[in-house]
Amino acid sequence: MTTQETSVQPELVRPAPRRQKKQVGKRRPVAPHLKAVMGPRNLGQALDQAVPSRRRREIAQQSGYDAQAEKLTFEPYLRALLVRQIVGGTLPDLQSGMAHDPLYAVHGAQLEISVPALSKANARRPAQAFWDVLAEVMAAVDALPQAVRIGRGKPLGAATPQALREIGQLWERTQIFDATTLALPPQIARWARTRTKRERAGVKVQLRLRAGYGGIDRVMVTGAKGNDNPYFGAL
Repeated sequence: MTTQETSVQPELVRPAPRRQKKQVGKRRPVAPHLKAVMGPRNLGQALDQAVPSRRRREIAQQSGYDAQAEKLTFEPYLRALLVRQIVGGTLPDLQSGMAHDPLYAVHGAQLEISVPALSKANARRPAQAFWDVLAEVMAAVDALPQAVRIGRGKPLGAATPQALREIGQLWERTQIFDATTLALPPQIARWARTRTKRERAGVKVQLRLRAGYGGIDRVMVTGAKGNDNPYFGAL
């Protein structure tokens, strides 16, 4: 009986590659009349003159917004939404910006949170606090033309009638996207099934709302499964 020698080569175990830091996507160019607002000092002054920080804390406390907060509290989220209104983007863009974008960090809106957690907070937290802040901002804007005319101190900075018109035009260009799932009986809608074990089926109604007149601008019916982001471009 003969034995055959086999050579054993040592196995090289390479360390797993380090995870690369997620890069922030390219931002849309900021409109010229909004570039001055993008400075954290200017944005902070404008916000504090319209709704002082003490008043914002009162609004957040009265609404109970921070009662269930683990990470996402009212003040940094309000600042993040302000930056998002200027630079644009979807909810994943907002999540990525808050986590990695220096622009969000310098405005006091840096936070690492997942997209599902943001979506859950938007769905379950009271939105009244944001409406209350917006109402006080709009009240300050309404008072601005008279303040300019009679020479009093100017809330929200030295805005001009032209700047106010541009702000109004910006509101009219604002678009809101919403996806609503409509459940269907699985027995009669097998083509629309989303889950086989739990016998669920449905479709999604993708809506685009225009803020100018508050109406539905476009409608698209899609499958209920999957992420909604691919449909934003089509809408």
